[in-house]
Amino acid sequence: MRKRLLCSAQISFDIEVKGPLLIKSGQESIHGPDMSPVVTYAIGEEAKPYIPGTSLKGVLRSHCERIVRTLLPEKTPVCLPYLFEAEHPERSCGKRLEKSELPTPELYRCSCMACKIFGSLAFRGRTFFTDGYAKGEVKTEVRDGVAIDRKTGGAATGAKYDLMVVIKGIFQTSLAIENFESWQLGLLALGLRDMEEERLPLGLGTSRGLGHVKAHIRHISLRYPFDYTGQKILGIEARATKQEKAQYGFGKAPEALDDILPPAQEDGVWNVYALDTEEKRKQLLSWSRRALQAYLPQDQWNQGLQPRVWRDGMPESSGGGR
Repeated sequence: MRKRLLCSAQISFDIEVKGPLLIKSGQESIHGPDMSPVVTYAIGEEAKPYIPGTSLKGVLRSHCERIVRTLLPEKTPVCLPYLFEAEHPERSCGKRLEKSELPTPELYRCSCMACKIFGSLAFRGRTFFTDGYAKGEVKTEVRDGVAIDRKTGGAATGAKYDLMVVIKGIFQTSLAIENFESWQLGLLALGLRDMEEERLPLGLGTSRGLGHVKAHIRHISLRYPFDYTGQKILGIEARATKQEKAQYGFGKAPEALDDILPPAQEDGVWNVYALDTEEKRKQLLSWSRRALQAYLPQDQWNQGLQPRVWRDGMPESSGGGR
């Protein structure tokens, strides 16, 4: 649903390196460390490490999947996007729908919670991540690494290697989500909150002590067309037409959520709401939790095993296998 833009949100944040970080470059090197970080010339003549937007998207998606699996233990609320088994294509939305000729609304409706936000091989997601570029000085160091012999517990013969890691730096980045359902914005906010709490390691070697980072939210803004002047956060399920709700299978809008938006700022045809205080961000986090809780009982993804008949945006009945 990209022909109209009914709501969007942008979150700008910094990633502070709290421990050794390595997002490995795919290029082979003849001289120097065996493993080195990805670098860019985008911020000057000297090559500097950066954090690719794809890495941020991957770690946040994985964590969001973990959240919904925790909250819905009795069912499988998300697919396994990289499990490409010919005999079980329903386990991956991308594999099941990649070559489908279904229209986009049907592809969206048949996808799991994670694919609806982040996308799959079948259709483009609703979130967009920018690369994280260094803000100020970045320090690196070369460290020794060695493989461990599983039988002896000691160093394996001839298995020494070097790796260059980032040990200090702050990287500036952002994410945006367009035409979001309330629960989608809520799930992203909860995932970023865990990154603020230093619970999301990033990059290579996270099980060996690498990748300790902390997020610092700098700015959150929501944008609506100027016909909306209220102070409630509304997702697309409250802004779409009745026909669009039925086509895409949006859930019901959550009820009785607080008016937490500040007065709007005019920006062309948009009304922009800036959540630029700590109090407003805490209110957004509380709203996020309730928006996600309100949606979970409505989630109707059935692992791609059966098609659904929809009316007024909700499932009416189910039939046989696809």
